[in-house]
Amino acid sequence: MGLRWTNEYCANTDYALLADDDVFLNIPLIVREYAVRSAYKNDVLHCGYWLAKHAKVLRKGKWGVSRQLYNMAVYPSYCLGPAYIMSQDVARELYVTSEHTRTDMFIDDVFISGVLR
Repeated sequence: MGLRWTNEYCANTDYALLADDDVFLNIPLIVREYAVRSAYKNDVLHCGYWLAKHAKVLRKGKWGVSRQLYNMAVYPSYCLGPAYIMSQDVARELYVTSEHTRTDMFIDDVFISGVLR
């Protein structure tokens, strides 16, 4: 829904920031940092914390995912953390891809910045 909202109501922005609801963000610092990146407004996906590579898919427990939902042994690389920033073209591409992708993956970091990417 965040990608849909971004594409419908913020299509003229340079970047979209997705953050967990329990995260404190230093907005003035973020704005300053991305204002100097004006030459890099396309094809941007910056992780707020770190990039998870070759993360094993758990089958049981709170983060357990069934084989019917995701049948691979490891997830694609994805942004893991409280927030990430993407350029508007990336937000648009991810949203369009999501319209044609199974959307019951409940691990949003994996789904948005891994599976859809």
